[in-house]
Amino acid sequence: MIEVLLLDYLKGQMDCDVGLSLDDVSKDKYIVLEKASDYPEEGLNHATFNIFIHDQTLFKTAVLSEILKEALISSQDEVDDISECDINYIRNYTDEVKKEPRYLCNVDFVFY
Repeated sequence: MIEVLLLDYLKGQMDCDVGLSLDDVSKDKYIVLEKASDYPEEGLNHATFNIFIHDQTLFKTAVLSEILKEALISSQDEVDDISECDINYIRNYTDEVKKEPRYLCNVDFVFY
């Protein structure tokens, strides 16, 4: 499963909690993976993820998002089953109700 591959890889790359839900991470600094879609095409599998990034300030969240971006780009070379990683966007996604600084990363993967 691509979720497990990506989760295990990012846990080894990131200096924060990485999980598949908010219940899996501390509330201070985290990355949460959410698979938005997946489909097979011409013998390869494709998946789109929304990745939620949070740290204590908006600046720290932006820095964490840059570190995540580098890790995602490297995943195509470092994870055998991932053949392609295309980051569609990374943007401010602050939770205005909770006043929680967040970024949202939308990324497409091609994998075996």
